[in-house]
Amino acid sequence: MLRGWARHQIGSFKLEMNWEIPSGSVLVLFGRSGAGKTMTLRVISGLLQPDEGHVQLDSRVLFSTADTISIAPHMRSIAYVPQTISLFPHLNVRSNVEYGLKSLTGDDKNIMITNLIEKFQLTELQQRRVWELSGGEKQRVSLARAFASRPAALLLDEPFSSLDENSRSSMRDELRSIFRESEIPVILVTHDYEDAIKLGDVVQIVDNGEASVRGSPESILGSANVGLFPDLMRHDNVLSVVVNKLEPEFGTMVGISDGVSLILPFVESEVGESLLFGISSRDVVLSAEKPIKIGAENIMEGRIQHISFHGTGYDITIDCGVQIVSYVTQPAFRNMELEISSQVWVVSQTSSWDIVQDKLPVMR
Repeated sequence: MLRGWARHQIGSFKLEMNWEIPSGSVLVLFGRSGAGKTMTLRVISGLLQPDEGHVQLDSRVLFSTADTISIAPHMRSIAYVPQTISLFPHLNVRSNVEYGLKSLTGDDKNIMITNLIEKFQLTELQQRRVWELSGGEKQRVSLARAFASRPAALLLDEPFSSLDENSRSSMRDELRSIFRESEIPVILVTHDYEDAIKLGDVVQIVDNGEASVRGSPESILGSANVGLFPDLMRHDNVLSVVVNKLEPEFGTMVGISDGVSLILPFVESEVGESLLFGISSRDVVLSAEKPIKIGAENIMEGRIQHISFHGTGYDITIDCGVQIVSYVTQPAFRNMELEISSQVWVVSQTSSWDIVQDKLPVMR
């Protein structure tokens, strides 16, 4: 069993998370970008030391502020596959996978590596170098290498982010089978509904750094509860805003989120009231130059923090005072020559923002 809790603050963001997952089960941390899911994995893996917390794998305490225990990441027997792929460029595919396996030698090692190569559909690629692989192929190598280490627990951060839909579907089926065989606790981070439903034994909603409701995928994300989490079902971006000005005559209102002003659709409310508004990443437009005289009310300057490929396009995370995710097609991505730290302008229409519930229910 992998269990624990953590409190950590970075700037204005505060993480207050807890988790518990039995061996042989998959816990899905489900929520929008920037909710604190990846930070939780970094705490568990040992890459981030929280202000307070406790991390325990079976009977072994890996981190405890109360007992002054902090086991180094490479000594935790936890495999962590981050969203950003990191492979050895000087090694071929097979050697990258072999690197994760240090406890076996000879025929036993070769048999296990060959089995992993086959399971992750890498047989025809095993002699290729990293730079010869597509994003999806690199992701499969990362997953195979993680399992090669025979970990006692597995942490996966958006493991299908670089795969097209056909590959995603095939890999979900394969991973589910591997999870069942491995009998280790697995924590999977995703904001993809299909990933959560098809891979999770338990889904835990994460919102604004906190654990919310927890239960089976069907009970949390099933059709009966689509209306319970509209911000997570339809919106990649959800912001907490304080009403600053009401303009009912124009059908608009002004909201402030972390110092950023937004013109939003009017809803019955009072100045000073806190509300949640959401927008789909496909309704957020990026511009490499400052837009002039366009038919959109909200224009924010920012810089790109993260780029994630999703088969048909890219999810671009921008810091513009608040964190916003924009979906960009492959042709647009190439034309704009986007990269990490690029300066961009984030554009959205007032009508594209929706009011969502004021807060998620608290986990009991």
